[in-house]
Amino acid sequence: MQGSNDDNRGDGKRYRQFHKSSDITSPAPSQAWVMVDEHPDGINDGWLAVRMYTDGRAYWRDLPASYHNGACGFAFADGHSEVKRWLEDSTKQPIRRVYNSFNYFTQQTRDYVWFSERSTAVVP
Repeated sequence: MQGSNDDNRGDGKRYRQFHKSSDITSPAPSQAWVMVDEHPDGINDGWLAVRMYTDGRAYWRDLPASYHNGACGFAFADGHSEVKRWLEDSTKQPIRRVYNSFNYFTQQTRDYVWFSERSTAVVP
């Protein structure tokens, strides 16, 4: 459906979608997050969306949290969890207790690359 979250492809490529656990093959289950802390000022629905780009652009559709001393909790499809410490100040947005959609273009920072590589992959 055009304009839906199902069509959330920033660069026009098709990306893998995971509807059941057996769909998670690329990235591998040990590299694919399934639960994440969203920045509390950006919580507006029941998911954290990722707009994917492979052409050098980057777009935070929703921003992960950074309230664990500049880090965020991730749970992966294989059952393990990690606390990812963000490297870029731009990813570590302070909590202001005011809604912010965090929909913005940025550079492909180390944090954005790490996050997007663990979100999905291009369909071959």
